Amino acid sequence: AGALGYSGVDAIVTTAGSVAPTLLLAISAGAVFMGAVTYIGNAAFDGTPWFNNKPDGLVYAGLVAYKYKGTMPDGTSITLKDGTKGIAESCFYQQKRLTVITIPNSVVSIGDQAFYGCSNLTTIAIPNSVNSIGNKTFYNCYNLTSVAIPNFVKSIGDYAFYNCSKLTKITIPRSVTSIGYNAFSDCTGLTDIFCYIKDPNRVTLGGAVFFVVPKQTCRLHVIRGTKGLFQNAEQWKDFKNIIDDLEAPGDVNGDGKVNVSDVTTLVNMILGVIPKDGARADINGDGKVNVSDVTALINIILGVI
Repeated sequence: AGALGYSGVDAIVTTAGSVAPTLLLAISAGAVFMGAVTYIGNAAFDGTPWFNNKPDGLVYAGLVAYKYKGTMPDGTSITLKDGTKGIAESCFYQQKRLTVITIPNSVVSIGDQAFYGCSNLTTIAIPNSVNSIGNKTFYNCYNLTSVAIPNFVKSIGDYAFYNCSKLTKITIPRSVTSIGYNAFSDCTGLTDIFCYIKDPNRVTLGGAVFFVVPKQTCRLHVIRGTKGLFQNAEQWKDFKNIIDDLEAPGDVNGDGKVNVSDVTTLVNMILGVIPKDGARADINGDGKVNVSDVTALINIILGVI
């Protein structure tokens, strides 16, 4: 009965050892409410009997990957189980032996510092289900060479990619509305930034977002017709090589506009009336062209993303 009292909970943020006993009992019993929880704060259950009694390895709290317990073996590769809803704050904090992580499309939340200091992590694919990248999520992941920021991410947190010095390319989707302080600071290996933001003046930037990024040589690719906006926008204008060579997301028919005619073209592609152009038609970036792309395109037109 006590578990039912938590049926509306979607986040747990607390300090180690302070979790209510009834809440711990509900979790250990696999209570239904845990399916709704997508975010768990740093060390929320550390030091509790519930956590102490868990075997070594990746510990789950309901559908959230909570924390890796014990010593991780060299060259560890982890695939999060299907249905995982979130990755807790500091879940893999300083796990230097983690080399590969596979995240399912069910994940909607990745907590702050989730992969902080995972210095042997080389690549990561963030699923389209995620809508924000937290503070210091990939801080000091200096062997990370590539990362795909999904099309529905709205915010990139402070120091999110700090000192990812081997990162050479990054794509910033049009959905982004805020980029935190020092988000890409010390990414000294960046050669290309593909930015699909339509108007940089509508994006809130923290200080020193691109500190120490080689702005003299790093190419900033922007949507056609927006170069002037970036040349006059704070921080963006510091890049000396701004190239407007990107197609606007959603311009399925290639006429330079994004409107209802693109929806018609996309539907005709899906129905096989005209050949599919995957590069233009895969609106949500999941590698497929189907009705979910129509939904994404309509959301772009309506300004939802």
